[in-house]
Amino acid sequence: MNTKQQRNATYRNELLSKPTDAELVFKARLDKVGIKYMFQKGFIKGDYHCIVDFYLPKPYKLCIEIDGGYHDTEKQKKRDLEKDNYLRSRGFKVLHIRNEDVETFNMSF
Repeated sequence: MNTKQQRNATYRNELLSKPTDAELVFKARLDKVGIKYMFQKGFIKGDYHCIVDFYLPKPYKLCIEIDGGYHDTEKQKKRDLEKDNYLRSRGFKVLHIRNEDVETFNMSF
């Protein structure tokens, strides 16, 4: 495993060990409707690597991010845009859901 993979795996394990309340609610909702997903899925290609909160594989190819308030900062907006562009360049759709909207989000994909 190279250094980038090790960092990604370490960070993923941290995220898995301390999910947010909103992530747990969204996870439970996906389980309830029977949609297959990967939680805290890592992607690595070239020099870039990232982790998404939820990845729904084929037929969706959808990355879902559950966003708390810190996503409103200019620094985080820039990081989110870079991450979204990377994911879209790989053929994925990207959806951001605010923490406060998780419980009322329409789960029909």
